[in-house]
Amino acid sequence: MIIENSMKWQGMAGEWGAGRKETARQAMAWAKEHGLVTHGHVLVWPSARFTPRPLQHLVSKANATKLAETVKEHILEATRYYDPVVDEWQVVNELYGNQEFTDILGPKALGDWFRTAHASVPDVPLYINDYGIVSANYNDQAPHPLAYEKTIEGLLAEGAPLGGIGMQSHFGSALTPPERVYAILERFGRFGLPIQATEFDVHARDEPVQADYTRDFLTVFFSHPATRGVIFWGFWEGQHWVPHAALVRKNWEYKPNMQAYRDLVFGQWWTDATGRTGADGAYATRGFLGEYTVRVTHGGKTQTQSFSFDPKGAQVLIALGQ
Repeated sequence: MIIENSMKWQGMAGEWGAGRKETARQAMAWAKEHGLVTHGHVLVWPSARFTPRPLQHLVSKANATKLAETVKEHILEATRYYDPVVDEWQVVNELYGNQEFTDILGPKALGDWFRTAHASVPDVPLYINDYGIVSANYNDQAPHPLAYEKTIEGLLAEGAPLGGIGMQSHFGSALTPPERVYAILERFGRFGLPIQATEFDVHARDEPVQADYTRDFLTVFFSHPATRGVIFWGFWEGQHWVPHAALVRKNWEYKPNMQAYRDLVFGQWWTDATGRTGADGAYATRGFLGEYTVRVTHGGKTQTQSFSFDPKGAQVLIALGQ
């Protein structure tokens, strides 16, 4: 789960309405209680226009020292305020188009932001996030993805605690072919970091096209070993930044793209196996990674147990009493 705006610096400062940071924390706590993974968006959006108005004057060479201190204080405030209801954080958003902070503070400031966040929440994976990587259908030599690679390489070279790569995935009328999406994942998968599609939606007004591309994009992301997940940027038409891109209509009716999502996640990618043990009491099956509940019945007795199935596999021992 992700909150679109309230956890951003301006939202926390109350510029978009009082109480937004408190509401965001409550929403994240609710999500955690219901077993959802929570994703913090975002600690630093490095531009004056994304900085609270009373602090925008700090975005200048003359105030470089104070700017560095203020950004660090914000990172600490946000991570501490939302700890422990945030499972993973985006530290930096859209650096390619917003370089005012790094122009003033120097490129090393980027690593400092990651180190500050890591010191505050050492067990939380820290992501970088940008647009124009997977959704723009650029060729391999386009400036934006090349710059993103260089930024990631620089962070890793200096030992910054970068924990994952975010790729915004807002698709308009130009839909990146699935094979091209896979090639991009291969290109960035070389860093050995988990990759997430952080802001997925399809703005095409043709609903069958929306559904088909949702199916194809999710299938490609699900198939690649480097990927961590796909975050939909909204789902309900009544509260979506591009209403016609939503998954659910205003009257809560499922659109074809929502049905495509459900067919994959709760159909093709859902393991539901039934069988009998052998004479040795063992039963084995293959399944998708995730959380499982197993139910065993013998001699009129039934026992249920939950477990996690990870890439190493899982072995569950259930003993039914005499």
